[in-house]
This record gives sequence, structure tokens and C-alpha cells, in this order.
Amino acid sequence: MKYFVFTFFILVSNSFYTQTLDKDKDIDLFLKSVVSEDDLVYGNEISIRIQYINDLNKKILINHIQTPDYLVSKLSRSESSILERVYQVYISEVKKMEMNFIDEQKFKYKNLTPKSRICKLLLIDQFKNYPNSYTIISNNTLLNLKNTKVNDDLSLVFQIYRKYNSELSKLVNDVESYQKQFVNFPIYYPNWEQPEKIDYYNKIDAVLWCYLSSKSQKID
Repeated sequence: MKYFVFTFFILVSNSFYTQTLDKDKDIDLFLKSVVSEDDLVYGNEISIRIQYINDLNKKILINHIQTPDYLVSKLSRSESSILERVYQVYISEVKKMEMNFIDEQKFKYKNLTPKSRICKLLLIDQFKNYPNSYTIISNNTLLNLKNTKVNDDLSLVFQIYRKYNSELSKLVNDVESYQKQFVNFPIYYPNWEQPEKIDYYNKIDAVLWCYLSSKSQKID
């Protein structure tokens, strides 16, 4: 009887151990498949975002390097106040995005593969490098619920653009022409967005870029 019990215990233990090994192997295979899929999905996006940020700086914005200080020097006190409000909202939302990413790293890191993390970092850097008021402010539902006047302020920024159109139109045209190269990638506006709305936010972003670039404090 004792021999039977001992044998039964060994068989059960072996069965449990084997199931555990099989489960570990399944998890390992699953994680490898996820990483492999992410390599395909995010690998191309990483290259595109790096090219976008690098060339935007070195081929486009560098040609307008004197525009920010020139524009800001001409702003009235009320215009500066408007831009400061929008500036603070914008950098606050970008920093929230960055903090959310850090939290994900701490608490959900197993769900974030290496290339997906790189993509998220590049996206944040992209928003720091050149404003995207369409994504960060206008289409931010939670922000608009808390700050009902933020889109009114964007409209005032657009009026600033119209006032200084001669100084900013070349910047807007250059950036827009460059961005259109990425129309089929997750960088440009959605395909369904109206051209008038795209033009509206492109002009707001140009003003914001000048204000952000003229500030001694950068988004970090």
C-alpha cells in the first residue's frame, strides 16, 4: 500500500511538472510570437518616424531658424498671453503622455515590447520637436471637457497667424509640403480629415512652433 501511494505521488508530481513545463513553453512561444509581430509592425514605423523628425529639422526648420525670435519680438502683450496659455496647455499634455509612458514601463512593462516602446518615445519626441495642436489639444476629449476655452484660444492663435501671414506663410508651406510625403503613414492627418481643417491647424502649429522655439525653456 505504501508503495502504491508513493508511486501515485511520483506520477502526479511528474504530471504536474510536465504541465508546468508545457505551460512555460507555451508562454515563451507566445511572447516570442508577439515580439516577432511587433518587429514587423513597429520596425518600419521606427524608421519612418526617425526620418521624419531628422529631415524636418535638418531640411525644413533650419531654413526658418530666425523666424521664431523675429515673430515673438513683434507680438503684442495680449498676443503673447494667448500663446503662453496655449503653450502651457500643450507642454502639459505632452508631459502627461510622457509620464503615462513611464508608468507603463514600471507597471505594464511585460505588455510593452522593445520596438513598441521605441515607437512611443519617438512619438513623444515628435510632439516636442514640432507642435501638433490637432492631436494634442483639439482632439483631446478629456482636455476639452476640463478646459472648455482651449479651442477658443486656438482660434485666437489662428488670428495671430493671419496678422503675421507674410512672416509665416513660407514656413507653413514648407512644413506642409514635407508632411504630405507621409500622408499614408501614422504621422499625417487622418485621410478623412477636411483640407480646410488641416490648413487651419497647420497655421496654428507654425505660430506655436515659433513661440516654443523662442522660449529659453524647452520641453523636456
